[in-house]
Amino acid sequence: MEIKTNEKKFSTRTLTVTAMFLAMNIIMSSSMLSVPVPGGHIYLNNAIITIASILLNPLCAFIVGGIGAFIGDLLFYPAPMFVSLVTHGIQAIVVSLCARKLFRGTIALLSSPMVETTAFRKTQRGDHF
Repeated sequence: MEIKTNEKKFSTRTLTVTAMFLAMNIIMSSSMLSVPVPGGHIYLNNAIITIASILLNPLCAFIVGGIGAFIGDLLFYPAPMFVSLVTHGIQAIVVSLCARKLFRGTIALLSSPMVETTAFRKTQRGDHF
């Protein structure tokens, strides 16, 4: 079974894999599954976003990264949910595009922490997108 949207085909497998990564991202957004470090926490959903972005197209990667982080923050800590939507969404799109177009998946693992750190630093300074 395939769904046609704007002349692109999304198979049942793509939809299922996207939903599974979305669910894992929401679960990993929980503060109980974070690693405390000096100055904050490292959330394990960044690993899920990076893996999903390498495996999926940019639209599905945005759904997993941006919307998954948004829902996770909505459930567990709602204050930064819009910031998470933008930063994790951009992270997912950039990693997916790097994996598909530029580096064919090898260097995309290195670009994810750079995008996330840059976007987080901009929001901490008060800059808005």
